[in-house]
Amino acid sequence: MTGYGPLGAAGENVDGSKVDGFTPLKHPVVVKIAEKYNKAPGQILLKFQVQRNVATFPKSVTPARIKSNIDIFDFEMDQSELDELLALGNANLRAYPFSRAASVGPKYGPQFVFKQ
Repeated sequence: MTGYGPLGAAGENVDGSKVDGFTPLKHPVVVKIAEKYNKAPGQILLKFQVQRNVATFPKSVTPARIKSNIDIFDFEMDQSELDELLALGNANLRAYPFSRAASVGPKYGPQFVFKQ
C-alpha cells in the first residue's frame, strides 16, 4: 500500500481533509504525540505510516523539510499512540478527493473504469 499525500494536503486549503475541524498537521492528538517525542507533527504522521508498513511519498521543495521527513527512524510510537492516530483516519475523509484527479483528464487522472 502507498500513502499519497501522507501529511493530508498540508499546503492546500482542502476542507475535506479536516478531522474535527483540524488539518492532520494541527490536530491536537498529532501535536501531543509530536511534543512527547520532540518531533514535528509531519514526522509523527510519516512515522505512523512507516510503522504500519505503508510506503509514503511526502513532497517538499524545502531542504529543511526534506531532511525532517527522513529523520523519523530514531523513535517508535507505542501501540496506544498508533491506535489514537488510526482513530483519526476513521473520520471517512479524503485529503485528495477522487473527483480532483478526474478533472485533469486521462493522462494524469484515473486510469481505470469500474463496471458493475
